[in-house]
Amino acid sequence: MKNEVEKIGSQNAEKFELTEIPSLPRQSICLTEEQINCLGISPGPIALKIGVKVFFVDRHEQEISLNANQIGISQDILAETGLYSGLKLSLITNRNNVLWLGPIFAVLLSPTGWDMAKKGNIVKELKYSEQLAHELGYLMYYFTAHDINWSEQKMLGCYLNRKTGNWEENWLPLPDVVYDLATFPGRKDLLEIAKDILKQFRNSNDTIAGYNCVFSISKKGH
Repeated sequence: MKNEVEKIGSQNAEKFELTEIPSLPRQSICLTEEQINCLGISPGPIALKIGVKVFFVDRHEQEISLNANQIGISQDILAETGLYSGLKLSLITNRNNVLWLGPIFAVLLSPTGWDMAKKGNIVKELKYSEQLAHELGYLMYYFTAHDINWSEQKMLGCYLNRKTGNWEENWLPLPDVVYDLATFPGRKDLLEIAKDILKQFRNSNDTIAGYNCVFSISKKGH
């Protein structure tokens, strides 16, 4: 991860905190009137996109004290995405009643790297990348080639829950971006597997971007 390329997130992007509201009906979100006006939300269903997962949700109005940077979200959406209340994500787009939050950034690790990640033994550069991802408002998680459920478009990921301070495993949506670190440095035995995985990602959803190990995350502008 030496060369800097265009960052996917933006330091200036608006960030929202996912806030679980147990009283919300299924497939619902809660927005303030100020948010509705600022985001240009029209009456009718809203498409909430997180990774490749899209929920068609109802905007539920109730007396909930939310600040301008919180989105109330129903329990079932958090459960299905494997995300946690308190996670902050950037707003990628809000056009035509579509709220796309993220991006979700997945790093492909070797089995050895995965075992280390689960124990919180993350190499320095990946710790820096995860911290930067948090600051930019997107989620970074780690995975292996063996933990992908293509039919349900989910994979087992390991991420830092910043509410608990623990590295946790959960089934998460397929990401917006995949970064291959499993073949670095020179793991020829994993190269073909990684190539196949990246190809499957692109075939499963043409919005997923894939990068090899020369990609890195940067605060620099384009």
